Amino acid sequence: MFRLVPGARHRREADSGTSGTHGVHVAFGTAHDGGEDVTAEAGRLRVRGVPADNGLVYEGQVQVLTEGGTRTDEGDRVVATGADSAVLVFSAATDHAPVHPGYRGPAPAAGAQ
Repeated sequence: MFRLVPGARHRREADSGTSGTHGVHVAFGTAHDGGEDVTAEAGRLRVRGVPADNGLVYEGQVQVLTEGGTRTDEGDRVVATGADSAVLVFSAATDHAPVHPGYRGPAPAAGAQ
């Protein structure tokens, strides 16, 4: 479980002590009805979207790092199989800014890297 802290990156590690036993399928799910764009490239899963009710742009990214085994990008997910260990690094950002009247700042992509 992650405790989300604004501006922080979060890391989760898995190691069973037994070589080649880790398998993980990493995918994003959101509470919004469609409209999000999910891509996977070089082991990095990205989701970007805009809720229809308020226009807030958000982006989240998970980098999947493995030792041993194989890691593949499969459209909207990253899959690791037979890994000795797996590390998931998560970050997220929005374009919210505490500036009246628009409350919008720069695009969130840079903040989510």
